[in-house]
Order: sequence, then C-alpha cells, then structure tokens
Amino acid sequence: MLKSEPQKGQASQQQGDNAPATKKTKWKTAAKKSGESKRLTKRRLGADGLPEAAVAYIDHAPVHPVYIHADGLFRPVAHGQGDSSGTVSKIYSMGTGKVLCQWQSQQALNIVDQSVLFFICQLAAQPARVFGVVPAAANVTAMTKSLNAVGLCSDLEHRGVKTTLPEIARGIGLTPTGTNSHAMLESLNRLAATRMTRTVLDVNRNPTNKWGQSNVIGLVCGDEFQHIVLNIELTKACGVSGTVTWVNMREHRSIKSKPAKRLHAWLSNWASTRETRVVDLNLLPKHIWGQNPCTTSAAKSRAHTLRASIQEIASLPGWICFVDADKKSLMVRKPIFAGTKAATAATPTTPAVTTSTTAETKTTQRLKSSTGVASQTI
Repeated sequence: MLKSEPQKGQASQQQGDNAPATKKTKWKTAAKKSGESKRLTKRRLGADGLPEAAVAYIDHAPVHPVYIHADGLFRPVAHGQGDSSGTVSKIYSMGTGKVLCQWQSQQALNIVDQSVLFFICQLAAQPARVFGVVPAAANVTAMTKSLNAVGLCSDLEHRGVKTTLPEIARGIGLTPTGTNSHAMLESLNRLAATRMTRTVLDVNRNPTNKWGQSNVIGLVCGDEFQHIVLNIELTKACGVSGTVTWVNMREHRSIKSKPAKRLHAWLSNWASTRETRVVDLNLLPKHIWGQNPCTTSAAKSRAHTLRASIQEIASLPGWICFVDADKKSLMVRKPIFAGTKAATAATPTTPAVTTSTTAETKTTQRLKSSTGVASQTI
C-alpha cells in the first residue's frame, strides 16, 4: 500500500479538528515549556475505561472543504452509467467574503474520481513532488491550456505534480493492473473535463463582477507519466492555506463500499475529534447521493445502504459512529491523533454533546434540552 511520508522541512499547520499532529506542532512546544509534556502522551479513555485507538501516522490528503461539501459533485454511480451530472453549486468562505462555486460536466463524477482527486491532493502536498504553473503567464504551455483558467485567480501559481497511472491505482487501494490503470486514466479525464466557475458574492449573497473559471484539474498525458495541475482551491488546500479538510487515506483505502467512502469523506470534514456530534439520519442521503429526488423504493434502498455504510465507518479504529436508540440520529466522533491534548480527555458515557441539523427536529429538540447545546447547520 502506497503511503505518503511527510517531507523534511515541510511546515505542518493545525487546521482545527482536521489537522494531524506532528512532532513540531506549536502546542507541543508550548506544552514542553509549561512542563505538561508527560500529559500529552496519555491516551483518551473510552467509556469502558480502556485507551481508545489513536492515529499515530501521517497518511492524509489535504482537500478544500468545498469539494467535500458540494452534495452531488461525487456520488455512487452504477458501473458504465454515464449520465449527465448537470450543475452542482456550493458556497464557501474566503476571508470575510463568500464565493459561489458551480461545476458542470458531461458525465457524473463517481466515487473513484473522488478517491483519485484526494490522492492527487496528497501528492501535491509534498514539496519534492510539486512544480508551479501560472495560467495567466505569457508563455502558454500544454499545462496552462489543459487547466484553461481565466479571470479570478488565474494570475496565481497553481500546484502541479507528475505521477503514473499505477501509482494512482496503488494510492487509492487498487492493484496496479492494466485494467485499473485504464480506469485511473478515465477518472483523470472526467476530472479534467469538469468545468468550475467561481463568483465572489456581496454581503447580500448577490453575484459581483469578480469571477473566474477553470477545469478541476489540468491534464497532460504521456506514455508513462501524467502531468496534473490542480485548480486554485485545491492548490491552496495542498499548501495548507486557509481551511483544510484532512482525509485519512489509509482509512479511505480500507473502506470497501462506495457509499461508505463518500460518507467517510463528508464525516472527515464535519465530525470533530474532541466532541461527539449528532446529525439527523434523514439528512445524510443527500450528502452521499446528491440533491436529486428519487423514488420511494430507491429511498428505502438508500436508507439500508446508509446503515451499512455507518457500520463500515464504525469499524474503523478510534471512530465513534452509531445510531441512537430511537434510530433517528447518527452520533459521530473522529479518532484522536496520538500525542494531542485532546487525548487526555475521557469519553463520556452519553456522547450527545453537539447537535447538527438543517432544521430543528423533535430529536434535535430533545437532545438540545438534555445537553443545553444549541443546534448548528450542515
């Protein structure tokens, strides 16, 4: 299994609950000065009094959250199904402003495409693997043509990487056979054919005249190597600039079903390592299959698949992931990183501490009244 090791001299930055800790994080230095370094090695205890599993390795992909929270951008698609994905939209924050992102493609992006993009981001986070591309530069190259970036942010340097199809296959947990290598090329072509438009919004969330376009990736294929350049959102995430979601690729590779991979990606951004969060089960299908309506029979099938996906996530070491007694809400907490301060906290017997729904349901009201925690929006 291919792993990406941290490069010497590469800065590691904390990004809230999502960032993996390394030997040179700021909090550890501060702890040593305050004489608390011995506490940081303690493992978090579970409700049974035994130490919980902790993540003690760095095998993560830094991904811009908009590519995880855009419902329907990546979704489970039946093999050979090449339906049009239409337009998918999502707003993200950039500083004090908001940016509207819209994606258009001829074919729906599937879960393999999501895994491929995550692995490319993992490669692009390694300084030794990266080369720079400025789309608006005077010297037009095959890379700038393939990214086809215009307008907003096209004058900024974008990150590119050189890789092979077998390396990508291994990176997402597949054997590097000829068939799988061909599937990797198909995924790269779908990503390169997906057009993204970004528009800055004003305080009332109305579009301004600040906008730009680019493909999700630029791709130049060779006989052996593939040269790939990421768009500006993915570039910034790989440089750990701004908000970043750290996707545990070792976990992601170990998950078998495609709906569970999609749920794992979403929970990697939304869930916390320090508190257990609660989400209405009825809100989760849209994060896996998108916003498009479905038939009653399909909805029942998805509900069954969702519960199976939850079981897959729950089987990962250190994850707290289970449905409550009323079978209406999912309770989730991500595993802690070994050596962080949160490892000293004990797991509560009743882990309902943060409730998150788009609308306050009766389940939410009950949990809120018992915990005193206000609901959030997802």
